[in-house]
Amino acid sequence: MKTAMEAQLADVRQQLRAIKATTQAQTDVIQTMKTSSEFHLGEMAAACTDVLDDIDRNDAHRATRATAIPILG
Repeated sequence: MKTAMEAQLADVRQQLRAIKATTQAQTDVIQTMKTSSEFHLGEMAAACTDVLDDIDRNDAHRATRATAIPILG
């Protein structure tokens, strides 16, 4: 009787180890995905900032041209 219970206990421990390993692997995958997403979001934010800077430069250029043309006119 005791041997059967010990075997069951060993089996339960093995199952718990397997669950722990699976959970750790899933945690690692989630962390990798999170890091990758943060990296891509950072790249997208930088690209948006570049586009906005280009728009600002173009607007400033247009404003300069708009004031210069009447003066030269």
